[in-house]
Amino acid sequence: MVTKTLDLGAVYQPHIYQRLIHESGAKVKVITVSRRWGKSRAALFELIKAYLDSLTLPVPPSMIPPFHAWIVCPSYPQAQQTWNELLSFFPSEFIIGTPKEDTKTIWLRGDAVGNRRWGLIELKSADNPSALQTVGLDFLWINESQDVADMAFEKLLPTLRSPGRMSRAIFEGIPALHADHWYRRLWLVAAQEGRKGYWCFPQEFASVYHNPMLSPDELAEVEGDRSLLTEAAWRRMYLAEF
Repeated sequence: MVTKTLDLGAVYQPHIYQRLIHESGAKVKVITVSRRWGKSRAALFELIKAYLDSLTLPVPPSMIPPFHAWIVCPSYPQAQQTWNELLSFFPSEFIIGTPKEDTKTIWLRGDAVGNRRWGLIELKSADNPSALQTVGLDFLWINESQDVADMAFEKLLPTLRSPGRMSRAIFEGIPALHADHWYRRLWLVAAQEGRKGYWCFPQEFASVYHNPMLSPDELAEVEGDRSLLTEAAWRRMYLAEF
């Protein structure tokens, strides 16, 4: 097993509201917040934490690979930034060989000295739901959930129903446009129904103004966008209002 531990503080210092995400012990986290809030960065480090946790857990030999994670984006063009950040922030000492740019895959170590393949991270596109083969996942991260169609979600949800897997997930994005969108329904399940293992980010801390890393000048630009967007669009993107 990998014996070296990762000091997340060396590469990532979450702001006070991102910490709420990391402190939650829920298996399924629904994060509906504003643009420029830091949701994708928090999701990335949830993935890293899940991988490190997997190294301490007993895994049946039938689990191939022992740790399996998907990052699902609305389309491959939208996924490029997520892929770039994954390569930049995932600790290189845990990566086997060279990440595959063409297939958007990364193999991770399970052995401190060798190259035993323990973990696989795959970046997927949701624009062709029929191509999403249903596998069993330890970690599912859906990026920009509001832009992922219901048909894709119907293929992705069963990936969290596989015996022996950790079945953790984080769904992040800004509010969906329609009340019957799966992302909105999922948020309501986490927020109102109190389903065991589900958690949603507190809406009172979801606006762009709750990112303390933004400068006064950057927030002034956000305010200036009021004259360029409809009031509804501005409030949806920057206040995270449904």
